[in-house]
Amino acid sequence: MDTATVRYSAMGRLVTNAGGEVPVSCALTYDPTDPWAVTLVLWPHSSDPVVWQFARELLADGRREIANPGGSVTVSPAPDVPPGVWGPWIRIDLANPCDGRHAVVLIPLHAVIAFLIRTYQQVSAGDEARRIDWDPVLRAWLDRGFDEGWAA
Repeated sequence: MDTATVRYSAMGRLVTNAGGEVPVSCALTYDPTDPWAVTLVLWPHSSDPVVWQFARELLADGRREIANPGGSVTVSPAPDVPPGVWGPWIRIDLANPCDGRHAVVLIPLHAVIAFLIRTYQQVSAGDEARRIDWDPVLRAWLDRGFDEGWAA
């Protein structure tokens, strides 16, 4: 089975504080060696790239219903947003609990679906744990000792 990193780029829309929208370049990335996670990179025109990593399952569930409401990342359909050239949108709410900042990005649904299909071709849903090389993880835990960093 091929284990190449999956990358998908799309033009999204960043919702401004005033309720308007500005175009934003987006990239979704999936690394089969970290099979539960996806990475979203946004390139706002006036600042450095913004990188968020969250569960692939969240992105998949958010296509149909609100996924992880109130979390640092919430994904949901965006039925109240008029369809773009490429059809309906997915809404991703990004909240930073450390500084209280919040952003909303809209990504075309077709881009999310195409990206997810490619990720599931790499690692099927439910097979993520089989893709982890557990030996180094367990070795690191054993090297640290059980009393260090473990809550009783």
